[in-house]
Amino acid sequence: MKNEFDLLIIGAGPAGLATALGARRGGVEKILVVDQQPAVGTQLKGQSIHYRPDKLTKIFLGDLPRKAFVSEVKSFGRNYYSPSGKKTFHLEDNVERVWIDFRLFLNELVKEAVLEDIFLRVNSKAINLKALSDSQLQVSIKDLLKNQSETVTTQVIVGAEGANSITAQHQHLPHPSPLCPIIRGHFFGEYNENDMEFLFFSDENLDVAGTSFIFPHGHQNAEFGFIIFPEVSSDPLPDHWKIWKKVLNSPMVREKIRISRFYETTKSTIPMGGPVLKIYKNNCFIIGEAAGHVTPSGGSGILTGLELGLFLGEQLGKSFPKWDEETLRNIEHQILNHPTHEKLSLMAQIILPFRRRLFQELRTWEKIDQDWENITEILSLAFAPKNE
Repeated sequence: MKNEFDLLIIGAGPAGLATALGARRGGVEKILVVDQQPAVGTQLKGQSIHYRPDKLTKIFLGDLPRKAFVSEVKSFGRNYYSPSGKKTFHLEDNVERVWIDFRLFLNELVKEAVLEDIFLRVNSKAINLKALSDSQLQVSIKDLLKNQSETVTTQVIVGAEGANSITAQHQHLPHPSPLCPIIRGHFFGEYNENDMEFLFFSDENLDVAGTSFIFPHGHQNAEFGFIIFPEVSSDPLPDHWKIWKKVLNSPMVREKIRISRFYETTKSTIPMGGPVLKIYKNNCFIIGEAAGHVTPSGGSGILTGLELGLFLGEQLGKSFPKWDEETLRNIEHQILNHPTHEKLSLMAQIILPFRRRLFQELRTWEKIDQDWENITEILSLAFAPKNE
């Protein structure tokens, strides 16, 4: 029957499409990818992919990325500022950053999927999952244009749909802790730095703490934002514009940028507790930002989604069609022990205690400045390049 599939993937972003390609190339026969957006890629907000652009060659052959969607590849460093802006810590880095056009990038992923005979439906939302008695899953998919629903069956579901993941809800998986609110925007203005800029920010009057950041996106074009640490900030948080005004008036930011206008602002959340430790249950996997239960808003997590999604698809392909419970649990185990997953977990173990000390024990600008030498040692330990 036309509505019977071996693999259903919810979400046609980088992680979902990479999973589909890995599975199809591994021998999985009937794959359906559904996405509720009218066009693929409309949720992506960033302009660059961080870390290991060579990983793209596992999906795209030859110099296709450079011709199709990569405009520039360059290494970058990180500048860290204490709240006073007087003391800096610079981390040289050989990690490369790839500037890409996200729409062209997603278009190329879609082309690859079509060439591999993967079924793709947009304007389609999975609204209900139900396990059947014969080791099959039944999914209701709503056509958002026709306002009609149809039922499909599948052996395995991969949820790659980001925030409010129906797949994660079906698995009853908890959110990683903590989920940090993030306020971000792209701006035009005077800004000529090539490196990423980070400022530790704490304001007792607003009762809020976090890290503001600037990611350069070209001459006079940058992304500016503020990550709030809820475990040491008030609840409910102050109006985000009040926070932004305070951060914008901080010494470092005032010295670094002069914003003429914002052309895009977003509010979302990012996981600060590291990757989740449970991604499989009842013939369902979650991958990409669905595993963090967050809204796609940047670009730094895309390569992780691509890499782990492709790996998940490849493992599903290797064991197809013998997808028994033991096999699927073993695939989960392999993903959780993947070097990329382990690296993210290790960084979280270093950074979370560091943030608690920074904003719970030190708390004020003066105390953070006084302890700046110890802070920079931890930063160097956490973010220095590691041999893989």
